[in-house]
Amino acid sequence: MNHLINTIKKLEPLTDTELKELESMQVLARFKFLKKGDYIFTAGDMPPISVYVKSGILRHYVTDNNGNEKIIQFFMEEAFFDDCGSYVNNQPIDYHIQAIEDSEIIYFYLDDLKAIAEKSPVIERVGVKIAAAFLDNHREHVTILMKFSPEERYKYLLTNKPELVQRLSVTHLAQFLDISRETLSRMRARLAEQNIL
Repeated sequence: MNHLINTIKKLEPLTDTELKELESMQVLARFKFLKKGDYIFTAGDMPPISVYVKSGILRHYVTDNNGNEKIIQFFMEEAFFDDCGSYVNNQPIDYHIQAIEDSEIIYFYLDDLKAIAEKSPVIERVGVKIAAAFLDNHREHVTILMKFSPEERYKYLLTNKPELVQRLSVTHLAQFLDISRETLSRMRARLAEQNIL
């Protein structure tokens, strides 16, 4: 739980009183270990929880009408995610979230968080910052896909998210960049020859 609190402190400065409020939430926290390949959500679920990634990587993806998997975003250490839209509207999701490394998560039930946020301004404030970070991550990916050529997308990740490139398989990286695995392999080979990698 200290890991999670330290991450929140990076997002939002907290007074000693506010810190104690967050620490009091420990009784509501649940912990889960996911093996590589385990799913936390699948299409058709209505996720009732908010998740914090303590370690590992999870992929958030959809499957198109041709059976191709398209990765929307990755959740690495210190990432938060949930689906308030599904929760509020009581609608099933159309995507999957799967661990692509052995991962450890901390999660809270959204019903519990809603009840606490109604009484605690700091919980509500932190929730807004977490939602903004989630949207920024998603917006960055959409911008990369819309603005850049395939090679520029890959170079962007090399420059801005080198750890992600190192930890992902070629298949997952290609799904995230919306290019074929073969195209990515050729691109990597060409860039390696140019000493860009």
